[in-house]
Amino acid sequence: MTIHRTVTYDHQVIGSPSEQQVGYLERTSLAEQAAQELVSLIRSRGLRPGDAMPSSREMAAGMGINMTTLREALRRLEGTGTVELRHGSGTYVGPNVDRTVMANPTGPAPTGMLAVELIDARLAIEPQIAAFAAENRTTEHLERLEMALESAMAASGTRPQLGRTRPVMNFHRELAAATGNQILFEVIDSLLTRRRQEQVAIRNAFSDRERDLEQHKALLVAVTRGKSVQASQLMHSHLLTIREVAVEHFNRPPYEEGADGKQS
Repeated sequence: MTIHRTVTYDHQVIGSPSEQQVGYLERTSLAEQAAQELVSLIRSRGLRPGDAMPSSREMAAGMGINMTTLREALRRLEGTGTVELRHGSGTYVGPNVDRTVMANPTGPAPTGMLAVELIDARLAIEPQIAAFAAENRTTEHLERLEMALESAMAASGTRPQLGRTRPVMNFHRELAAATGNQILFEVIDSLLTRRRQEQVAIRNAFSDRERDLEQHKALLVAVTRGKSVQASQLMHSHLLTIREVAVEHFNRPPYEEGADGKQS
């Protein structure tokens, strides 16, 4: 049964103009509709990540629903990072409230085949991202890229006192951020999130960590100098290297290029 309800909070319409014009939301359950109303509440009040939301009782009363429905709605939003439920403290706006693209938190368990397919997807996207970053980067972006490179050096074991750990900052995420395009950043962030387990396995299989670091350093130099074409070419070469390691690790077919540089 489809439920039709006007999006309201405390008897006031709080949707955007387009939502007010439509007037109704069609949802398969009260919890789904309540989740949408909570998002509308966040936007109507201008709440930002980390801001406290009203108490559970106030939200339930304002929407005319019981606490069970509210808790289910909040759990749905928590699963996407739209809200954070802090035990003994309350409900807060989550870090993903403004995201358009994100990894599916309930997606299938990654496999070796998926790991290689994700690298292929990155091959189609990241060379252009590197070019955009070279054209649009700011001083702050370059500083964060340098920090990400330092983090990778520490994680690689080139800093003995720190040993081998996972990088605190990811160079590829920071490069996507340097494009100034939020959608591109979210796409890369989602791809990297989905291949996290494979990333660890590939990193462990990548014996030539110095080569990996040198490729990142060359990319940073090209981006810093605004060399978009060079940055794109370097990223393409870098990802091919990663793919070769992944193919060997997961026993997948090799990536073959024709004379025109396209996959055959």
